[in-house]
Amino acid sequence: MSDDADVFTEPPLSQTENWCRKCKKKVSVAYIKCINCDKVYHRSCVGKNFEIINENELKCHEHRDRKLSKTEAQKCDSLEVTESDIVKKLRLENEYLKIEVNKLKLEINTLKSQIQQGQSNFKQNIEVSSDLNSGILSSLEMFKNEIYLKLEGLHEEIKLCKNNQRSSDPGNDKTASEKPIMRSYSDVTKNKEVVVTQPKKNQTSSDTLQVVQEILKPHEMEVGITQLKKLKNGSIVIGCNKKEEINKLQNEAHQKLGNNYSIKKLELQKPKIKIIGITEMLNVAELKDCIEKQNPTLKPLISFWKMHVIKKMKTKYMAIVETDVLTFHEVCKLGQVNIKWGYCKVFEHFSIRRCLNCGGYKHSSLQCKNGKICLKCSEKGHELKTCTNDTIKCVNYLRAQEKLGLQLNVDHTCFDRNCKVYQRYVEEEKRQTNYTA
Repeated sequence: MSDDADVFTEPPLSQTENWCRKCKKKVSVAYIKCINCDKVYHRSCVGKNFEIINENELKCHEHRDRKLSKTEAQKCDSLEVTESDIVKKLRLENEYLKIEVNKLKLEINTLKSQIQQGQSNFKQNIEVSSDLNSGILSSLEMFKNEIYLKLEGLHEEIKLCKNNQRSSDPGNDKTASEKPIMRSYSDVTKNKEVVVTQPKKNQTSSDTLQVVQEILKPHEMEVGITQLKKLKNGSIVIGCNKKEEINKLQNEAHQKLGNNYSIKKLELQKPKIKIIGITEMLNVAELKDCIEKQNPTLKPLISFWKMHVIKKMKTKYMAIVETDVLTFHEVCKLGQVNIKWGYCKVFEHFSIRRCLNCGGYKHSSLQCKNGKICLKCSEKGHELKTCTNDTIKCVNYLRAQEKLGLQLNVDHTCFDRNCKVYQRYVEEEKRQTNYTA
């Protein structure tokens, strides 16, 4: 071999850590390193002239016995002091940062809870405000409709007062074509004790009023007249506040006018009930007998029982019965009664005539003069059973709009029980009914 083969060639600086400084061979994995110069050795190449610190660190023979100079020692001391101070400061700062982090976490959690609570409150406020808005709007709409209907009634009363004033004025020559507006019993007898005077021969209500005023003297009878109105068929209504006064007036009228006039005290009608769900056809006696025997609480109460109608609906029967006040209240309280094999629903019935031709009230389809109209969409040219329109309009509200120029919500049929026009006739029926025993 040549001499050049025994000469060791120093590896590049980038590879010095992988070469043993003693045997000049490559170090694979297990090695030990000098803490001063970072030179690497095989563990097997470490001899006595090395100072082993631990299994991975040592001092090579170059640095084993070397003492630090005074300047290097001072630097080391200053480095150690500086390092310890830095560690202390870092620890303190770390503790402080931990405290601040915990504070921030608490604040974040608090903010989260406040945000969640605020969101829930906001949702609740939105729901409440929307409910309030819808409730206020519906209340305003109902109030507006009531005002419009009351205004309609006031207009009618004003017209009636004007006509009555004209008829009672002796200097007013009224032609035969000027007919006063006639009102119903309920309009002229609200909460009053009244006597109806009807002529036995054909004459106008103005003639009847003139005769009554000439013959009857209220100041001599010591009665107060609170109402004096004209009706159809030549009749008039005389009202008083007290029963004693109306009885005096009725007796005096019978004595002085009984030959030519029919004098009767207006009596309130008895309440009526509707029974639905009857399983078979029954007559008056059978229906009353079943109710008394199968409903023990009603048997001692029934003193008056008059069946107006019983008819078959689809599969079962329905009956309308007029009864006494005590029975009426007890039946309405029960809500249902036992009849044969049926447990039948019971509720108050109102005898309100409705025209199936035009949807109006107080007349039948045979007496109708308005012409046929669809009771769903309120359009002419077709009937309810052939209607294909999706829109729903109340024909009675539309008539009120045309007559009085009102703005009403017409989005319901004339059969809707919440319709204000229907409710007016229900109240009128109630005023003509006796609910007190």
